[in-house]
Amino acid sequence: MLSGFDRLSSALRRVEDSIPAAVEARVTALLERFAAKVAERTPVDSGRLRAGWRVVVSGRGLRIAGAVSNSVPYARYVEEGTAKTSPRGMFALTLADLRAGRL
Repeated sequence: MLSGFDRLSSALRRVEDSIPAAVEARVTALLERFAAKVAERTPVDSGRLRAGWRVVVSGRGLRIAGAVSNSVPYARYVEEGTAKTSPRGMFALTLADLRAGRL
């Protein structure tokens, strides 16, 4: 028969075991939402740049890291602009929204 302390200890272990999975799910969901908003703000000519946004999540549990990236060679020029084109800032604008709690 389990004592009250044993039941509490067992319940706390179950909660502790579920925390890393919950953190992983939240980080992944946030990054996917961020990438979707960046893609929505990305200008479209051929569609290659908009389709190029990727979410990468590495690590497990509480040691998780993630990134949103785009390997299309001209992504930086569209984001930051050039001498002849204005910056679009789709990533920077979305990051500002995230920091302001609007994402």
